[in-house]
Amino acid sequence: MAEPLAPADPLAEAAARRRRALILVLLFAATLINYIDRQVFAILAAPLSAEFDWGPAEYSQLVLCFQVAYAIGQFGSGLLLDRMGLRLGFALFVLAWSLAAAGHALAASFAGFALCRFLLGLTEAANWPAAAKATGEWFAPQARAFATGVWNTGSATGAVIAAPLVTWIALKFADPPVEGGEPKPAWQLAFAATASLGALWIVAWIAIYRRPERPAGAIDAADAARADAPPASRAALFRRPEVIGLFLARLATDPVWWFFLIWLPKYLIEKKGLTLAELGAIAWIPWLFADVGSLAGGLFTSQLIRRGWPVLRARRLGIAIAGVLMPFAIVAARGESVVGVIACASIAGFAHQWFASSVLTLPADLFQGPLVATCSGISGVGATLGGILANLGTAWWLEQAPDRYQPLFVVAGLGHPLAVVLLFWFLRRRFAGAAAGGRE
Repeated sequence: MAEPLAPADPLAEAAARRRRALILVLLFAATLINYIDRQVFAILAAPLSAEFDWGPAEYSQLVLCFQVAYAIGQFGSGLLLDRMGLRLGFALFVLAWSLAAAGHALAASFAGFALCRFLLGLTEAANWPAAAKATGEWFAPQARAFATGVWNTGSATGAVIAAPLVTWIALKFADPPVEGGEPKPAWQLAFAATASLGALWIVAWIAIYRRPERPAGAIDAADAARADAPPASRAALFRRPEVIGLFLARLATDPVWWFFLIWLPKYLIEKKGLTLAELGAIAWIPWLFADVGSLAGGLFTSQLIRRGWPVLRARRLGIAIAGVLMPFAIVAARGESVVGVIACASIAGFAHQWFASSVLTLPADLFQGPLVATCSGISGVGATLGGILANLGTAWWLEQAPDRYQPLFVVAGLGHPLAVVLLFWFLRRRFAGAAAGGRE
């Protein structure tokens, strides 16, 4: 049963606030579980590569299986969630990705891992359209960026938790060494144990989530009028400059996130000589900074809106700050010491998640009704295509120059400034309206 989001009596209003808080916790938890499940493979990449004799090309191909499926899932899941509704739809997607994650424990060949990575990418992609849709339904515009910042910290927090958790499981239950060799990490148990977290989340989501009768509290009469207006058609959505801008901006920036997420653990072990235990001890640091960036970016724009700034004007400033900050990651990576690489990844994580706290909120700011998840999914396709290009480009580069990572860090530092230019251009009319003092 749907419940009004802004009830008139105090008791109902308090109940709605509690439900919003619980929904936000669940969105955070889903994002966290999503990233734990996907990061198991990256953290165990070095020992799996050694056991199955995978080189950079094979590893890249397995990553590509996930990414191609993720691109398909970003768009397809948005459409399905807009049609099915979040309560049932999101639960089914979490169930599907948990089963796919657990399936890795049964894989015994390259083909088996490729199938599991594909299924995991296809289903995990639903998290972002679902979370964006829930944010648009339950949170007012002045609270959306902060709410997005909170649940989006689940991605970095998942990476923070995954590194020590996965390495602990893999080493704690490792097979004893044979004839003086190294212990064989219990990678099957690591996949199975982390995949089980999704079942607990599904029970809580079904019990708590309800769709509100109306979008969250409007800032002014213009907001209220637009909330009641009929949405544009899905076909028209593809031609909107806002959607094109979001697609291209995420195409330019998400490769940075994928680069550090996918290649950093493998790089630190194979090129910097870290052991699996040492990786678990330090690999969480950049993702902690990413958490801080997500919360800080969301809080920054939300506070501006509460002080009277138009919503899109506040988002524009938040996006610009990230674009200025990201190139400092290039400087941090000079010399390629372990400290420098961790510093580079930390700056990149902070800036990217600051950027994401505004960009992931824009679909709910720009559109109303049943198009929010679809718009978020379209932009997510751009993000994943960028990740595919980054993965293939990184693999090709390392095949040609195995020890030259520095140019990759330089490229990573330029994506966000480019995205700022793209967003400012394609959203210039909407931003101009905000600068003039209007809602848009």
